[in-house]
Amino acid sequence: SEINSALAEPEIRELNQSTFIRTNGTVKTPAELLDGAHLVNTNIGDRISFQDCFLRDVDFTSARLVNADFEGAKLTGSDLTNSDLTHARFAGATCRSMKAPDSKIVQADLSNAELTGSDISRSNLTSVDLAGADLRKVSMQQAILDDADLPEATVPNADFSEQTLRDCDLS
Repeated sequence: SEINSALAEPEIRELNQSTFIRTNGTVKTPAELLDGAHLVNTNIGDRISFQDCFLRDVDFTSARLVNADFEGAKLTGSDLTNSDLTHARFAGATCRSMKAPDSKIVQADLSNAELTGSDISRSNLTSVDLAGADLRKVSMQQAILDDADLPEATVPNADFSEQTLRDCDLS
């Protein structure tokens, strides 16, 4: 499968088995190392789990990732441009400098995700949970934020220009 061919070599995966401490204090071992994988135009299917995986600089451009679980994953520098992330779960994920413009991020959970410096411009973020998310320096230009929850989100220097905001919780 496309995922299996994207896996790191066994020697690298073995080196990656060191433990790390998650933000909630639990100790975890990374599930998989897929850094730098090329998964453009991939239909991953429903309900795949990338929980706690290392996915730095992965190219998911135009991928279908409906119901994908990225909880606790490391997606720094990954490219999800024009991807379908409907019902995806990014709770507690590290997504620094991630690119996801022109994407469908509908009914997704990005609570407590670190999105610093990411680009989600022109994306549809309808019914998205961004509670406690770090949105510093995030570009949300021309994005659609309808019925989104942003309580306790960190937003300094985020770019919300030319954006549609309807029925959002900004408390």
